[in-house]
Amino acid sequence: MTRNSKKFQKETPEPPSNPPEQQKKDPSNPFGISFVVPTEMVKLPTQGEYYPVSSPLHGIKELEIKHMTAKEEDLLSSADESTGGRIFDKLISSLLVEKGIDPGELCEEDRTALLMSARITGYGKEYAVSDHCTNCGEVGKFTFDLRKQEFINPDDKGTYNPETDLYTLLLPVSEVKVEIKNFNKGDDEYLDQEKKQKEKHGLPHNHLISFLRRVIISAETVTDRNLLNQLIDALPAADAKIIKNFYNSCRPRLSTLQEVECSLCTAPSKREVPVSWAFFWYSL
Repeated sequence: MTRNSKKFQKETPEPPSNPPEQQKKDPSNPFGISFVVPTEMVKLPTQGEYYPVSSPLHGIKELEIKHMTAKEEDLLSSADESTGGRIFDKLISSLLVEKGIDPGELCEEDRTALLMSARITGYGKEYAVSDHCTNCGEVGKFTFDLRKQEFINPDDKGTYNPETDLYTLLLPVSEVKVEIKNFNKGDDEYLDQEKKQKEKHGLPHNHLISFLRRVIISAETVTDRNLLNQLIDALPAADAKIIKNFYNSCRPRLSTLQEVECSLCTAPSKREVPVSWAFFWYSL
C-alpha cells in the first residue's frame, strides 16, 4: 500500500464522548417556562403633577404594570359600548403592580397611557381600525403603530393647586377670576346620570349650564352657590366656552398623531389612535 493510498481509506471515527445528560425537568414546571408575569414601567404624561397631595398618585412619574394574560383577556371579552369604561378600570386595576390605586382617580391622559402600553404588550404594536376615508369616501382599514407616541405640554391657561385640587382661571371677557375643580371621570359620570334623570322625568336639560355648575367652585373668592348660579346664567358665551375647552389643554397629554394610509385607495391622512371600548379587540 502506497503512502497516498492512505488518503482513500476511511478514517476510523473516534469513539463519541459521553453524551451530556439530559436536563431533568422540574416536575412542578414541566413546560420549562417562567410563571412570573413580566412587568414594565409606564411613564405618565402628567408626571404626577395634577393630583392632590392626598392622592397616592401625587408626584408619581411612572407606574408599573403587568403584561396581559388569559385572565385579562377573559375580562375584556365581556366589554361592549355600555361597559367599556368600567371594564378598562377593572383591567387597569388587575394590571397595576402597586395596589391601593383607584383607576377612577387617574387623569384621562395617564389612563390612556396605561391602556396603550397594555394593548402593546398584550397584542403587539399594530392596531387596525375601520373608518371613513375622506379621499375615496369608502370605509377602509387604517393601521396604526401604537409605539408612535409623544407627550404634548399643556397651554399655560390656568394654575393648578395640589393643596386644594383646584385650577385658577382668569376669564378673558368678564375678567372674573374663577376656581374650577380638577374634572375627572367621576364628574363626567355624574353629569351623564343627571342628564338621564332629567330626560326620564321630561325635564329640560342644558348640558353646558350643568357642566359649569359642576366645575365652578368659586368666583372672586365667592363660594355662595346661589350667587355662583346667577353668575353662570349671565356668563358671556366666550367665557363659558373657555371653561368648557379648558380641560382639553390644561394638562400634558399623550399624542398618537401619525400618518396612516387607507387600505382601499392608499391615500395618506394624519389621525390619532381612536381609543374606544373596542380598543382591545384582536383578530388573528
